[in-house]
Amino acid sequence: MRRFVKPNSSQETSPVLVTILGTYLPDSVEFCFINQKIQPFIDRSRQCTKCFSFFHLTRVCEKSQACHLCGTVYVGPCQGLAKCSNCQGPHSATSKTCPMYSKEQQKLELKFRNHLTTGEARRIFSHASNATYATTVKSNTIRDDFESTVDQKNRAYCPGKTNTCLSRKDGITVSCLS
Repeated sequence: MRRFVKPNSSQETSPVLVTILGTYLPDSVEFCFINQKIQPFIDRSRQCTKCFSFFHLTRVCEKSQACHLCGTVYVGPCQGLAKCSNCQGPHSATSKTCPMYSKEQQKLELKFRNHLTTGEARRIFSHASNATYATTVKSNTIRDDFESTVDQKNRAYCPGKTNTCLSRKDGITVSCLS
């Protein structure tokens, strides 16, 4: 359990972060003799504060320091016009209205809601965004990839090499392969 703290303050907020092991998320938990309703926590996208890219963090960044307003190499106070270094749009690289930021948020939501790794979520998201309607109708490879990924993760619930099925708490029945 972790309490959130307001920025630039030591005051704790009322929401708490509770980590629940497994893939089943209950509707509520009993905490301090009170039944608390819970909701999934989807973290916000991480962004490098050196080059303002979404694909890595500052501690591993090998690029030179960039200005978050105009995207050029940082020399001092910015005098240029706002230009995003991620999408080349007329806003700063840290803007929440950036299309790249919203894509990263969608990838994180896909990751957390479907219990995927970051790489799996990016692969599924890139397959889905590159496909046209015609190619999607002709081929179900994206769905098959996703189903095989989910199936591999669900095999962890299988007690052994039996042909029986296991019904999880969230109502999904998992087939065990022999």
